[in-house]
Amino acid sequence: KYNTERLVLSKNRLSDFSISYLKTAIVDKKSSFNKLKSLDLSSNDLTSDCLSDLVSIVKHLNLEELNLSDNQLLCRGDSRRVVSFIRKL
Repeated sequence: KYNTERLVLSKNRLSDFSISYLKTAIVDKKSSFNKLKSLDLSSNDLTSDCLSDLVSIVKHLNLEELNLSDNQLLCRGDSRRVVSFIRKL
């Protein structure tokens, strides 16, 4: 089991596929990040395509803080998906 409250993955060139892999590890395979409260995914290459996986991660972990700054979430003009993501939280 992991006993960390904060996971910083910023500036790692993570892609949407990386978030899918992270979701599989944390949610689908039930990895033990029970105490994780803060997840920093800032300054990566994330787009709105990864939002459904992020919702699953946030809900599974009951996160208090999620940093998605400096990503490409709105570069495609897909604001509806981002608004839907926020509402699901």
